Amino acid sequence: MQGPLVTYTTTASSGNGDVVAWTKYIRYKKVTSATAGIFISNDVQRRRRIEVKFFKQTLCQNGVFLLAFVDYHFISPVFTNRWFVIMNTTFVWLLLHALDG
Repeated sequence: MQGPLVTYTTTASSGNGDVVAWTKYIRYKKVTSATAGIFISNDVQRRRRIEVKFFKQTLCQNGVFLLAFVDYHFISPVFTNRWFVIMNTTFVWLLLHALDG
């Protein structure tokens, strides 16, 4: 039982981290829109755009991992045909790596 417990805990903590990061990002956007009249250097603006881009990429990547997790632990065990399970998990695994980049 240790394997699934570790997987569930890791996925839940990753999801919670994403929610916390997303709420901080929303607050950050509110603060930056409120201080739009204040001069911020182009270098700082460029770095912030890059950081936001990486943040969005991380959210998308974690979403793909979550879909693979749900497929492997909840959808695949429903089916009894071995070949379908093999094809399903293989396709999802390949899709995961293709979308993960």
